[in-house]
Amino acid sequence: MNRAGAAWTELTTRFPPDELPAAPTALGDTLAAMESYAGSTHRIDVVVAWPRLYPLVDGGAEESVDTHRDAMDAASRLAVTAALTAVAAAALLWHSGRWLLLAAAPAFLARLGYRAAVHSAAAYGAAVDAAIDTYRFALYDKLCLARPATPGAERDLNALLCTHWRQRVPLPADLPYTHSPAASEPTPEAASRTDPAQNA
Repeated sequence: MNRAGAAWTELTTRFPPDELPAAPTALGDTLAAMESYAGSTHRIDVVVAWPRLYPLVDGGAEESVDTHRDAMDAASRLAVTAALTAVAAAALLWHSGRWLLLAAAPAFLARLGYRAAVHSAAAYGAAVDAAIDTYRFALYDKLCLARPATPGAERDLNALLCTHWRQRVPLPADLPYTHSPAASEPTPEAASRTDPAQNA
């Protein structure tokens, strides 16, 4: 059972669903898979929801997302730079006999960098999915929308919001807002503690 679960996780984090065309690279497949599965259990389209939710993520979740994304970017840059170096070295050493073997060093480094980028992309997708699980209710608060009472109601609301963001479809006119008191407006209890006139 554990092996089957691990295999399923590997499949869903490295390959997009069958209905989507495969990307020409493993890195592209991994990122496409992330766009498909992250938040999918809540009917959240991560492509349109993540730019709105990411500013609300903090603490260890933010650090995890940023660390894996930065690692993916750094590994990708390393792979590209090493690959270009290998091509340039091969061109310069083409008629140098055994010296041509020197071009294999940056080529090997490019391969390692690319594999690290794919691995980091999978970890980045998992971090984004976890952040959505943890912080999605903060997004409802920020949008002044009532928190859904059931998973079914949440999925319906998320589908509505993602359609609104993706296609600019107006929200229903009767969708209620829940405005909380502004943080800058002190409550009566706080005012009584800070107002010198009342404390005199």
